[in-house]
Amino acid sequence: MEALVLCYFDNFKGPRITNVLNLDNIGTPVKLPPKVRKEIEKLIDTQTEEGFFTYGFKTYTTANFYFEIPSDLARGKREILCLSVLTHSRKPELFKETLIRGAQRFKVIPNLYKAFHGEKE
Repeated sequence: MEALVLCYFDNFKGPRITNVLNLDNIGTPVKLPPKVRKEIEKLIDTQTEEGFFTYGFKTYTTANFYFEIPSDLARGKREILCLSVLTHSRKPELFKETLIRGAQRFKVIPNLYKAFHGEKE
């Protein structure tokens, strides 16, 4: 399975995966194994600056892009996000430009931060 994963840092609960898109068969629901889910959620805690990085698990590798968006509701006035591709590829850096462009598209969505705080709005 290959998947695109969006994770954000919730100020109260910590890292949370919000969306998972199956890249092998778009439209098919994805249920990440709990161990993989926890490992991906931890990735957001490993970074402090915006940028691309890779990480290897036992059976998967990830290509990741850590970035921030402005927020009126988050502590520090910014939401911390990580866009990841979960893959079996030995060259996860092939996803770098795609992840950068994806993050750029997120950044221009007005008031995107509200999507992560639905219960507060």
